Amino acid sequence: MLDVYAKAEFFNKARGLFMMVRKRGLVDVLSYNAIVAACVHNKDFKNMASAKHSMQSDGFSFSLEAHNCTLDAYGTGHMESFRNFFQRMKKSGCAADHYTYSIMMNIYGEQESIDEVACVLTELRECGH
Repeated sequence: MLDVYAKAEFFNKARGLFMMVRKRGLVDVLSYNAIVAACVHNKDFKNMASAKHSMQSDGFSFSLEAHNCTLDAYGTGHMESFRNFFQRMKKSGCAADHYTYSIMMNIYGEQESIDEVACVLTELRECGH
């Protein structure tokens, strides 16, 4: 339901449902991914950061899916945050996947940053993706 509400742009309903599920101890990593995606879709970076903190305090790792979703959101007009987030992602030991690299190439391509796209392609080749 969280994902349905988020995709239907009922962010407040999604957040309310998430809080109810969390209060009852029924939250899982998929629930967190859905609420992070809803925050990202609404460009609600404050609640996105709060969801990440809650996710970690509830004993879940911030998933690769949540990292990718966040990275994609920061890439739309928040390039400094985009770069910083990717660096923190790497430092935390979260390995990028083909989707991560695709997001990066799309963002850098939209920015017409050909050198950055070349760097991503080089990193992609070096890590064997």
